[in-house]
Amino acid sequence: MKKEYVVLKGARDGVHVILSDEMPVRLLMDELKEKFEQGRSFFSQGSCHITFMGKAFTPSEKLKLETEVAKTLSSCDVTVGYESDTVSDEPVVYTNLNEGYTKFHNGTLRSGQLLESEGNLVVLGHINPGAEVVAAGNIIVMGAAKGILHAGCTGNREAFIIALNMSPTQIRIADIITRPPDNDVRSEILPEKAYIKNETIYIEDYLTKI
Repeated sequence: MKKEYVVLKGARDGVHVILSDEMPVRLLMDELKEKFEQGRSFFSQGSCHITFMGKAFTPSEKLKLETEVAKTLSSCDVTVGYESDTVSDEPVVYTNLNEGYTKFHNGTLRSGQLLESEGNLVVLGHINPGAEVVAAGNIIVMGAAKGILHAGCTGNREAFIIALNMSPTQIRIADIITRPPDNDVRSEILPEKAYIKNETIYIEDYLTKI
């Protein structure tokens, strides 16, 4: 009997994906993609939370994994979590960076949560719908930004927002507000940057050319 290196199980909080610790991440990615393709009808609509279990990942591996999930299950509003994740109530703060005071938050922000910074803000995770981040400086999201983002909240129009998956319900920079169109359908998810130009917030691809 062939050993299952990737097992999908339904759970109250979504889908648990149990991964074997014996297989290299590269091979797990291929098998995981195949499993998702086979279960595409299950993920065809609505939203789903996926929790990866049984194997620890480095930050770069998590990024690759989440990018692959977003591409393969593009028709579903997917959020990703990890069994081994622990989120500290007190974000890490650095005050000696050239760009000034910067707060780092490790973990996903869920609906109803508010995260604020008197300087820049880096979120090492996702911002789910209903969550809000506010910063006096720039905001960088190393994941999916699907909530409310407000950079330059004290009036800094030079502030910007960068996200690996820019899908917010609202973007605000200083005193200018915008939101993505309701029919915003993209064939590919790429890092994007939001900034002010000519009294308007522009959103464009970020670092896609070498």
